[in-house]
Amino acid sequence: MIGMAEYPSPMGTIYIAADEECVVGLWLEGQKYFAGTLRDMDVRGIPLPALSRASDWLDRYFSGQMPDPAELTLCPEGTRFRRIIWEMLLEIPYGETVTYRDLALRAAAALGKERMSARAVGGAVGHNPISLIIPCHRVVGSDGSLTGYAAGPDKKEFLLNFEKKGQEKKALRELFRKRRRELPDAYRSSADDSIRLRLKQDPIYDAPGVLFTYVSAGDEVDTRKLIAEALAAGKRVAVPRCMPHEAGRMEAFAIRSLEDLKPGAYGIPEAAPECPRVDPKEIGLCVIPCLSADRSGTRLGYGGGYYDRYLARVREAARPPGKAGARGASAGGGGAVCVALCREKTVCQRLPRKAHDVFLDGLVTEKQVIFYENAK
Repeated sequence: MIGMAEYPSPMGTIYIAADEECVVGLWLEGQKYFAGTLRDMDVRGIPLPALSRASDWLDRYFSGQMPDPAELTLCPEGTRFRRIIWEMLLEIPYGETVTYRDLALRAAAALGKERMSARAVGGAVGHNPISLIIPCHRVVGSDGSLTGYAAGPDKKEFLLNFEKKGQEKKALRELFRKRRRELPDAYRSSADDSIRLRLKQDPIYDAPGVLFTYVSAGDEVDTRKLIAEALAAGKRVAVPRCMPHEAGRMEAFAIRSLEDLKPGAYGIPEAAPECPRVDPKEIGLCVIPCLSADRSGTRLGYGGGYYDRYLARVREAARPPGKAGARGASAGGGGAVCVALCREKTVCQRLPRKAHDVFLDGLVTEKQVIFYENAK
């Protein structure tokens, strides 16, 4: 028995097919040869563990991570020749491409032949039944043309550009991690105090609802003073906790003091297990970390996608307009206002954007509070 699930992606619905253990198919909306390997099979819309694992893989892929296809058990159905080609596709690194001619030369060597038709290789690539995870989109024409993709050249172009931006973000993360480490302690301390004061003096700080904030660690902009002062003033404060049995999922939990914080995932302080969960619709102000941000509303996070996924849920559950402050409603974010804290010396002129990125409503630095009226 085969289970089929739909996955909503930035480029349309993706259809995943799996049995109890293996992913057997993945097709993009409108793709040629859709479900061609599932003929005469008992296909049902039932939840199966392999479908959940594939959906989680796609979550991480579209949040900018580079998940390894080897994390999944893949069982594509095809001839020996096609399976050899599909194995070669799995060796193409994220963000890189090979040509059909190069693939044909490698296939000929693997099969002990003098030559191999690029057209035959193209046929095998085009009939790949597990698109995206087996990355047939990374094969291009000898002149770089985007030919031969069963889901269409527009989707191939989207995926290649998406991965190129992923490589850019990886390099930028390394750059800004280094830059942040090298900031003088005196500057960090002074800038963090100014950032906290600017945030507290802005009207958004008084927005009704829960203050949801990250708990600073290492050389991040400090939020511990912010948390302590907010609690002392009687505000409801919630902090993140990564859910141990739900990969990539984060929830908000209310705390009453800094003593409620305990070491959690990756050594980051989190709310203790006994702290109550906060419904996303209760949140009025989100304060999130970043490695960098630009002045148009784009944030450079750590690459895990936790905040992007959680903030999307917060905005979906947003209060009616006007319940979380005028700026939050007018900035395109719904009821809750989402701001990042960033020191001026780590602000970037322009950052690459991805379709799944959740854009900021505002940015707080030691010099100014910026709001993006047209953030999406």
